[in-house]
Amino acid sequence: MENSFSLLAKDNYLINGVVTTSGEQATKAIVIAHGIPCTVHEDLYKKAAEHMAANGYDVIRFGFYDEADKDARHLASNATLETMQQDLNFIVSHFSREYKDVFVMGHSYGGLISIMANPPEARAICLLDPTLCPDTAFSEEDTVFDTDINAYRYSSFVDAVINPELVHQANALNENDLNTAAAKVHTPVKIIYADDGTFRSQETEFFAAFKGPKYKIVLDKSDHFFSTGNAAERALDASLNWIRAHEMPRPSPSLIGQPKPHDDRLA
Repeated sequence: MENSFSLLAKDNYLINGVVTTSGEQATKAIVIAHGIPCTVHEDLYKKAAEHMAANGYDVIRFGFYDEADKDARHLASNATLETMQQDLNFIVSHFSREYKDVFVMGHSYGGLISIMANPPEARAICLLDPTLCPDTAFSEEDTVFDTDINAYRYSSFVDAVINPELVHQANALNENDLNTAAAKVHTPVKIIYADDGTFRSQETEFFAAFKGPKYKIVLDKSDHFFSTGNAAERALDASLNWIRAHEMPRPSPSLIGQPKPHDDRLA
């Protein structure tokens, strides 16, 4: 069952989303932070909502922007790295009053936003093929400035119009910025990479900076949206295992274990 919602952020912009319920009085929920320039309606996020709801979790998908709503933020004009972090923390905090456990799943750029936001109420974070090299996210090849609209036209896996502030903020981020952000995260973090992704050496240092329990895997036969074969199901099962391990009351570190920071490959 799905229920739409609209919440008023502290700066008076509407945040629109949908809650997929598990069919029972759930005490645990998962917030999905979508990628850029994606929306909550991507197939991967719908599959995640269905999969997690079938396993007893309510799933909250919310938009960092909504071009169709004049009262929401717009990717073309005013959604920025700061507003995305603020909105993710707002959503997690809001639903933490309704659920005992709230977890975060971030995909693509939503993964980076999840780390930069570092929501204090989140029990654990799972990142699905996150964009951890943001200085390459909006390349000159895919992102062209259009003087007629004073914004960038982005054409990679989807076509979108993105405001200049967001593009400039993203491209200005460097390795030290990411390491500094990761060093502030004590929440358990699991990273699930797609095996056809663009992993760079700087991500090893980034991963090492996390202060809490952490684990990373590379999912074989998968693309950025886990759309090949049963990649989505395998990625979501791997996420579910991590989330279950960090429900309240949290298991002791000796029970959770803290695998060494290396790449393990899922068959």
